[in-house]
Amino acid sequence: TLAAEVAARAKVRDPFAPAPDRVRVLHLDDLYPGWDGLLEGVRRLDDHVLAPLVRGETGHFCRYAWVSRREGPRVEVPPGDLLVVEGSGCGSTRHRAQVACLVWVEVPAADGLARALSRDGIGTREDLARWRAAEDRLFARTCIRERADLVISGTDGAEPPATEPERRG
Repeated sequence: TLAAEVAARAKVRDPFAPAPDRVRVLHLDDLYPGWDGLLEGVRRLDDHVLAPLVRGETGHFCRYAWVSRREGPRVEVPPGDLLVVEGSGCGSTRHRAQVACLVWVEVPAADGLARALSRDGIGTREDLARWRAAEDRLFARTCIRERADLVISGTDGAEPPATEPERRG
């Protein structure tokens, strides 16, 4: 939701149109290779999208098809003025120096689970538990929340917390 709002405010027409003044939105759900692919998705973001973009080249990824559990078509990510990346782990990349703003969306675990089960179905409960455990390990290791420029509430109707983590020098 936040990524869509950022894109809308930037007046994005086609997020992958090859124009130099574009704002692009990249959903990490498209890069994760399945329920056990959190770390691999972050690696793909680093190696195949961000590294080429930092060099001024076109990045790419193969969109993952969650239903068929296969890699889908290749998507190119041309250089542009702004790339909005959303998804678990996006703040853990080795390209931290290129991050203009890191936002952590705070959602209570029970709310997050309820939303995911509503979206993906009750049959994904075990997958979601493994995913959450992988997230917890990644977040503890990389301190994404603590490094965030802004922490906001992802709870419907809640006021965002007045939290701005202390920036490290």
